[in-house]
Amino acid sequence: MEKMLIDEYLKKTQIKRHDGEGRWYSQGKSNNWKPSVTTIIGETCSKGKFFDEWLMKNGLNAIKLRDEAADRGTAVHEKVEELLDGNEVKIDNEFIQKSLMSFEKWYFEIKPSVITKELFLYHKEVPWAGTPDIIALINNRLSIIDIKTGDYRKTHEIQQLMYMVLWNKIFPEFPIQALYGLYL
Repeated sequence: MEKMLIDEYLKKTQIKRHDGEGRWYSQGKSNNWKPSVTTIIGETCSKGKFFDEWLMKNGLNAIKLRDEAADRGTAVHEKVEELLDGNEVKIDNEFIQKSLMSFEKWYFEIKPSVITKELFLYHKEVPWAGTPDIIALINNRLSIIDIKTGDYRKTHEIQQLMYMVLWNKIFPEFPIQALYGLYL
């Protein structure tokens, strides 16, 4: 897969993203906004009985704890991107440090050939859009790698499958062959 193909796609599609109540994507000057994969999943799928129990146990503090966890997850994603860009990363947060150590261990053991990261995917025939974390070759198989800083949920598989549908519709000559959840 050539970088030129992705560059052509970006130039041709001009995708924009709006973050607010959920995440929405549109193409060019169009006002045909499509919900993100994660917005659809968040609005339609239960996080399970353990999450419900956690909410009840934490009561009014649950929103604060959830937002702090989301901020940590976002920071890990950003720092992974910096590492992939070849930048030196300095962190004083132990959770983020351990997450990055886990990522580096995986990266040096698996040796993925990163094709792209954080690529906005949008296709006129698919009713959703989204942004997979990493597209890479792993063992000569084009793969989606989705970084997670929390516990496994079945919805993570649904998320990756929805990204795969988008990718394969946009780049049918380079189909995704493997899906990986990278739990840091």
